[in-house]
Amino acid sequence: MSRVEPLLKTKLFIPYSRQDVIPRPHLTKRLNDGLRGGLTLVTAPAGFGKTTLVSTWISEQESPVAWLSLDENDNDLNRFLTYLVAALRNISNGIGIGVLTVLQSSQKPQTEVLLTILVNEIATIERPFILVLDDCHLINDQPVNEALEFLIYHLPANLHLVLIGRVELPIPFSRLRVGGQLTEIRSDDLRFSLEETTNLLNKRMTLDLTNKDIRALETRTEGWIAGLQLAALSLQGRSDKHEFVEAFSGTHIHIIDYLVEEVLSRQSDEIRSFLCRTSILGQMCAPLCDAILGLSNSRQILRELQEAELFLIPLDLDMYWFRYHHLFADFLRLCLEDEQIDQIANLHCRAAEWYEANGYVDDALDHFLAAKEYTEAARLVEGHGRDLLEQSQLATLMKWVEKIPDEYVCKRPWLCVYHAWALRLSGAKFQIVESRIIDARKALEKQGLLTLQTDFDEQAEISVEESHRLMGHIIALRAFQALYTERIPQVIKLAEQAKTYNPEEGFVRSSIGFALGWAYRFSGDLEASHQAFDETTSVSLKTGNIYMAVAAKCRNGYGKVLSGQLHQAAEHLWEAEDISTSTDGLHLPVVGYAYVYLAGVLFEWNDLDRAMQYAVDGIELCEQVGYIMDQIVGYIYLARVRLALGDWDGAQEACQNAKQLSQMMKGYVYALRWVEDCEVRLWAAHGNLDALSRWVQECGLKVGDDLTFMRDIDHIILARALLALTNSQSNFSLFDGAEALLMRMQVMAETAGWNGKLIEILALQALLFHKKGDDERALNSLAKALALAKPEGYIRTFIDEGQPMAELLRVGDSRGIETHYIHQLLDALDPVRKIGHPGPVKPLIEQLSERELEVLQLIAEGLTNQEVGSRLYLSLNAVKAHTRNIYSKLVGFYRDILSCNKR
Repeated sequence: MSRVEPLLKTKLFIPYSRQDVIPRPHLTKRLNDGLRGGLTLVTAPAGFGKTTLVSTWISEQESPVAWLSLDENDNDLNRFLTYLVAALRNISNGIGIGVLTVLQSSQKPQTEVLLTILVNEIATIERPFILVLDDCHLINDQPVNEALEFLIYHLPANLHLVLIGRVELPIPFSRLRVGGQLTEIRSDDLRFSLEETTNLLNKRMTLDLTNKDIRALETRTEGWIAGLQLAALSLQGRSDKHEFVEAFSGTHIHIIDYLVEEVLSRQSDEIRSFLCRTSILGQMCAPLCDAILGLSNSRQILRELQEAELFLIPLDLDMYWFRYHHLFADFLRLCLEDEQIDQIANLHCRAAEWYEANGYVDDALDHFLAAKEYTEAARLVEGHGRDLLEQSQLATLMKWVEKIPDEYVCKRPWLCVYHAWALRLSGAKFQIVESRIIDARKALEKQGLLTLQTDFDEQAEISVEESHRLMGHIIALRAFQALYTERIPQVIKLAEQAKTYNPEEGFVRSSIGFALGWAYRFSGDLEASHQAFDETTSVSLKTGNIYMAVAAKCRNGYGKVLSGQLHQAAEHLWEAEDISTSTDGLHLPVVGYAYVYLAGVLFEWNDLDRAMQYAVDGIELCEQVGYIMDQIVGYIYLARVRLALGDWDGAQEACQNAKQLSQMMKGYVYALRWVEDCEVRLWAAHGNLDALSRWVQECGLKVGDDLTFMRDIDHIILARALLALTNSQSNFSLFDGAEALLMRMQVMAETAGWNGKLIEILALQALLFHKKGDDERALNSLAKALALAKPEGYIRTFIDEGQPMAELLRVGDSRGIETHYIHQLLDALDPVRKIGHPGPVKPLIEQLSERELEVLQLIAEGLTNQEVGSRLYLSLNAVKAHTRNIYSKLVGFYRDILSCNKR
């Protein structure tokens, strides 16, 4: 969790197990036998001794145990996973770093991604252990239940999960039942037998009842443990025990009412008042009870209640936190409503004040809401809104705001602004965000802080410093709204206007720069985009926003790819990796952004093995962050690598994965075009002309369209498809259309300095002219492309075009055009040519750098990566990078040997 809401450690304590608990060996055996499977369910209504049974069994286990007591506030995926990780850290202190990193990022977390990370980490724990989740019936949130279902059906072999609750979770368990992986203990199993009832009533409670009376109570309570305990309490000190037992009958609710009345009627006024008034608390400690009741002796009273066994359950071994039995608490609250209804709101307010003062914001908010103190609730959330945003706890902020009646939210402009940011950054619909922005302006207007303007794009009249700061936020939000709807000129105008207000929050300034970076790129101005992203990185680093710093660095890296500066692109991406590396050598998952784009650069340099490794690693890490677009990019580069290696099925699979992800983004054309570019390349490579023709007809792109930078000059895809179709058709309209389109794109890319795209355009143009038989124009385009590409080491842009490009390169070689560079490309395109006169394989020792040799030597000595890093004063990340390089060279060396053997 965060400094806004500290972890309540009592939720992680194993409930106290009494020494004189009634032994239940048959159930203990079933629990022990159940360890052979993955899951145990203990399900029964309240008062059947579920938690007591499991906690007693746990106390006898040699395996380590993690325990999490759930409550209603855990109906929030972020909170649930945070507490789940905290519980698991009682088993392994380092577990859950990846999950917590994602939860603290600004991206909306994906349940399956987060649980995959966690399950993989759990699987690395060497010793088998038990995880117990108590009070599961309090969970009704669908995302949390989906998380539980994922965990249940992907349990590692070293984990046994125990779920305790009043009702069965809405999860299908049939497959586990059939597979013998599920142990179930239900209410019929938990009912006390006659022997156990006798032990409870006569041995533990020393009531000295006759066998007849014991059988009567056992029959009438149906072995319900809470009912027996309530009966036992009522029987203590009575002389008419038999008569009491004879009169003891009715349904469970009547039994509860009757026995609780009997218990309460025997307490002093002080104790009765204490019980009723503290019943508003879900859990209590002496200072909290003192605060809401105005007492100074709550600790003593709690001790007395515990000794009297008045359904007070200790939550920790220190006996500091307690709670009432749920049914007992329910009845006490009914008594409070009957007798002191006018005091309830005041009690809730005092509890809220204590919780707020001690940092338990969730509990404070719940009590303010229970007291219907909505103004105080809104104040509380507003006071923590900025911290929540800076810590990327968007879901928590939205959950809190949703609890408050909207009329109270709308009165507070800062609360409206914070809520609008949370909605926008989490991907809410345009109109929902727009409505909240309007609420913020109206709140300012009603307070006389702002003169109403009908044109939000004009700078509003500001009367005080506070409204000035608020308007900075509002205008920045407007910029993001414009970006969301692709109104690029408005993004630039509004973002620049927002900068004049200089909002203090670092994440706002970073967000403005990030929006500008995208807007300038979409406008074609790569230099302005670079400056905006660079400023975003600088501001983000100063304010500790590592996520945004890395994201901006990576976007800058891809901008350099677009401008044809591959070496600078790689530098930006390596820097992003460095930024994302903590002092202990661990990476934040956001480094996945850098890896997927590094895969693209390495692929262009024809370093296929490293490109594949970075693509795979990048996809996995981007899944952890939850950002779909970069997963798509990773899969596209993976598909192209596999295609280059001749793995047609693997390439199709990777492309299909990218397509499925793009469909999740519903209409985001930028993602769609990345997938279509890959599909067109695959269809062309496989000669699937029907698919190409169908796509040309349905893609929505036309040769006469106005060209745009919005999707990285997406008409290049159309030109590539048309060129592929001309290879099998003597269709002059296709030739003419493709030629005109490529000429227009050439001018556009040259003017804007998009040299990365220009190289591709010129290469396609050269192939088109060569196909038409116009080699002079073909060689002119090729020469321009080679001149731009040579300094940056481009390879795949040319050789991916296959034999048509090989033919043209040979013509260029005969004309003396970039001869040495063309030979490099021909060697890469045709490995047989390169080894036409085979000699001895170059020794691997000559290919490894001095540092790589040092790393390899230490690995051979059996040192771990961490130990290698310590010995050579390298970060863990650097060691892993060297290891990948060594592996890549080993693979290449092995392939060379195989090639020589074949020859």
